[in-house]
Amino acid sequence: MIVFGPDTSRCLGRSVGINNIPPKICSDACVYCQRKTSKIQIKREAYNNVEYIVREVSKIYSHISHNNICVAS
Repeated sequence: MIVFGPDTSRCLGRSVGINNIPPKICSDACVYCQRKTSKIQIKREAYNNVEYIVREVSKIYSHISHNNICVAS
């Protein structure tokens, strides 16, 4: 899932998240991450295409109430 939320953040209020690392692939399992890492690996993966990200955010942007957009990459 590239766009998720809105989630409630102590610091940011209601925010929409954008995860540019498909699909939740990461080399860490940070405690502050809003979503659990499903596949921990060191090998680099390609980021999503910018046009794809903009298209996915545009689909939900006008339909939800939020204060911020958070980008994880």
